[in-house]
Amino acid sequence: MMLHNPLLTLSQCGCLWLAARIGGSVATKFRQPRVLGELLAGILLGPSLVGYFFPSYLQTLFPPNGLDGLRTISEIGLILFMFYTGFEINIQRLRGMRKSAFFSSLLGVAIPLTVGFALGADMGKIVEVSGIRNEGQMEARQLVTA
Repeated sequence: MMLHNPLLTLSQCGCLWLAARIGGSVATKFRQPRVLGELLAGILLGPSLVGYFFPSYLQTLFPPNGLDGLRTISEIGLILFMFYTGFEINIQRLRGMRKSAFFSSLLGVAIPLTVGFALGADMGKIVEVSGIRNEGQMEARQLVTA
């Protein structure tokens, strides 16, 4: 994919990097993990804070049609992060935790799936009572379990 506006992509990356650094520093001052501050900075930089108070700034720096370059860079970063994580896994230590890893992964899938299915079934009843029955029911159930 070709970057249409490299200056915009560079500005977006710089803004995100600066916000993450500041958020991480603030988090460490409160004895919290650095990643927590970085995540909060990213959330605040989006439509919840900056987009609410300064919508023109958000539209200028992160226009909907100008996110292709940032999306490409973030996907490459995610791929590299997954490779790095895979290299850091200690297989011997992981084998010693088979039972707890199995049950935590099982419950991590079973509980949200059960709750999502129950909520989805309840949504179907609400839709049927109101007299509107459409194909969106199945989509709503899938969204709840995702």
